[in-house]
Amino acid sequence: MSRTLSSSMLRAIYAEETGDYPILLITIMHPSLAAPLRISSDPTQRTVVTDEEVVYGTVSRAETFVFVPFSISLPNDSAEETPQTSITIDNVGREMVPTIRALTSAPEITLEMVMASTPDVVEAVFPGFALSSVTYDAMSISGTLSVTEFTTEPCPAGTFNPAEFPGMF
Repeated sequence: MSRTLSSSMLRAIYAEETGDYPILLITIMHPSLAAPLRISSDPTQRTVVTDEEVVYGTVSRAETFVFVPFSISLPNDSAEETPQTSITIDNVGREMVPTIRALTSAPEITLEMVMASTPDVVEAVFPGFALSSVTYDAMSISGTLSVTEFTTEPCPAGTFNPAEFPGMF
């Protein structure tokens, strides 16, 4: 699959130093969540200022992605297995562990790349990941991001039998 990135994104990726840089946005969705969890790799601006707290994040397409430090490893490059990547999210606010713990199945993860200067323009999107093998402690949440492996699915999905296809018999 090829992606066409903007010239400003390519310049920022290959530059030794730059004032404009890529930001990774993560959206965590699950039917039991009231609203998706949105995480940003960058403290672009103050998104919430109260007497008790100041929250930084990135506003992209009118959605607020809260800045939480995280790291993602690149997927393996093996022909024998489905590509997987791992993610570790810092549990700085201590509210993510109870949320993740309450989920009964793997949440769906979407990764998006935007530029700091144009956060409303999505340069690349990577949808359809599932977060599995989740472990957590007081400091971080770790898990594996993988996509559905269709190579093990039966093809065709159904069977040709007299009950479902009487005209064939």
